[in-house]
Amino acid sequence: MHGEERRPILLLDVKIRLSLLAVTQPGCTMSLLLGPEILDNIFSLLQRDHVTLKSCSQASSGFSLLVEPHLYAQVIIYNRNINGLVTFTAFSKLLLNNPRIASHVRSLTIMFRQKYRSQSPLNDDVISTILPKLIKLKMITLNSSGVRYTSVSWSRLCETFRVAFEDCLQLPSMREVAFEDILGFPLSILEQCRTMKRLLLRGIYFPTNSDSESRSRLGCPELDSLLISYCNHLSEITTWVNISDLRSLYFQPRAIDDFRELSQLLERCADSLNQLEIDLLRMCTSEYFTVTGYLG
Repeated sequence: MHGEERRPILLLDVKIRLSLLAVTQPGCTMSLLLGPEILDNIFSLLQRDHVTLKSCSQASSGFSLLVEPHLYAQVIIYNRNINGLVTFTAFSKLLLNNPRIASHVRSLTIMFRQKYRSQSPLNDDVISTILPKLIKLKMITLNSSGVRYTSVSWSRLCETFRVAFEDCLQLPSMREVAFEDILGFPLSILEQCRTMKRLLLRGIYFPTNSDSESRSRLGCPELDSLLISYCNHLSEITTWVNISDLRSLYFQPRAIDDFRELSQLLERCADSLNQLEIDLLRMCTSEYFTVTGYLG
């Protein structure tokens, strides 16, 4: 525990030192001092800090090669230009000019930002050219949530994107899949992702006509972790998921009736579950309230 408490301070010290190095000694070869293995481990801890990683990559050509796999390990791209964030088109051009980058991407988050009642193109056809190149993906997220934006419908996405996405789910490396505010997303296509271990469903609104008839005999892959947040048609999810060996469950209900479905989930994974988190944020207007439990 003591080591975990000190880790943020040590990491901050490393970030400061690396940033100073990048600024004051652009021609340095620090890899000779620490060794590539140690630097690689340090950079792996900074994968969420693109500013520091980018500064380090510009310090020297040696640093650039070491940093690159971590700089592009977690990629977030947007369908439209928002305050200089990386767009679908910009990332597509990056891969075209630097094909090796595709092999570094382990996590891809596809962000749709569409203003209410807007009929402007989603540019999702560009994604269909990107996904086939990312053959080592471990996690993929579709997200259309956000203040001042409206949710995107699965049926509105172009067919080339949907086909490329479904092909991506079948990658042997795929472990985590997440959907946030994607309207009418069919559970059936997830059955193709046999290696999926973690599933996140947030704000999913299923169509009136259930997609149960289109589901294959394979059923849902066996999950280790399940996150359900503010979903309606909850019974569709709870009857479909395979949680016989579930270890971690996060549950954020929309209404009191959702606890009936939670009860059924807990009965089915009682022998394997060791972490349970119930988030009542949306049900408690006065303050944030969560219940976290470790079952042993």
